[in-house]
Amino acid sequence: MSLKSLKLSNFQSHENTELIFDPGINAIIGSSDSGKSSILRSLRWAVYNRPSGNAFVSYWAKDQKGKQKGITIVNVHKDNKYIQRFRDKNGKNGYDINGRQLEAIRTDVPEQIKDFFNLSEVNIQSQMDAPFLLSNTPGEVARFFNRIIKLDEIDQALSLIDSKKRSCNNDIKQLTSDEETQEKELLTFKWIDKTEPIIKKAEEIEANILRYTGDLDLLRVSVGVYKENLSIVEKSTLYVKLEDNIKEIERIQVEIDGKKDILYNLLTTGAEFDSKSKIIKHYDSIIKIESSVDRAVKLSGKYEEARLMLQNYKKSLQDYKELNEKISTVDKELKELKDKMPNTCPVCGNPMEVK
Repeated sequence: MSLKSLKLSNFQSHENTELIFDPGINAIIGSSDSGKSSILRSLRWAVYNRPSGNAFVSYWAKDQKGKQKGITIVNVHKDNKYIQRFRDKNGKNGYDINGRQLEAIRTDVPEQIKDFFNLSEVNIQSQMDAPFLLSNTPGEVARFFNRIIKLDEIDQALSLIDSKKRSCNNDIKQLTSDEETQEKELLTFKWIDKTEPIIKKAEEIEANILRYTGDLDLLRVSVGVYKENLSIVEKSTLYVKLEDNIKEIERIQVEIDGKKDILYNLLTTGAEFDSKSKIIKHYDSIIKIESSVDRAVKLSGKYEEARLMLQNYKKSLQDYKELNEKISTVDKELKELKDKMPNTCPVCGNPMEVK
């Protein structure tokens, strides 16, 4: 299926040129600078989307400043179908195939355009090209025909298969070697299974240590509070000495109450003045004793509170001693476990520093 016509509008030296092709081989002849190369260039522009840019736009389609003002078109007629390659003054660049427009992006060619032309580089020859196939070596001619009938793709596929095969064989050898190396390395780690019970025991001991450490911190806080309050208890020993005096004060309180009644009776009955004076003086001393009794009662309450606090601190001290004994036992078990651990790390092979 061949091209039937080619029409150029504003393409290089062609303002409006149309060529009608005959079936078979067509030759374009003419004097120098008559536009022969421009015709081939326009056909390449339509088939391969090259050259890019707008250097091929003729001066008829440009203004005095060189800016494009018209449209450049290459129309191709083939098998009752038409394709138009165009570039307008707005920079729109593309194809029109049977009324459907396609954009030309850089040097890419839409698939519909490739299918329409179905041409390769050998279909378009210029006057400076070497005689077709006659100037090529036998090897180049063979490669050309291989490309035509797709034999080169078979050679490439076979070459790719051989390359993949060699690569797979090398990978198999490498993996086999790696497998043997890893099996040898695994033999050096058989002892790890024996360490599992030791590790579990160490984890239990570590959990106990964390628990005991928390209890020890709480106990230390309690001991600190105990020491602070111990000084208060020592100062409160004075309350113990007052215990006997409290009983005596209570007895005096009873007598005071009785004497208060007598005093009241004497005052109301108008007893002798001298007796009243003595009773009043005695009453003043009783009032002072009553104040001392009140202070003694308050001190007695503080003494009882201090005594209960002392009992609590004694219990905390006993708990502290028991916890110290447990910690000593855990430290002993941890030391025995450290003695059983290997001197070399089973993972990295470095010496292990047991802290």
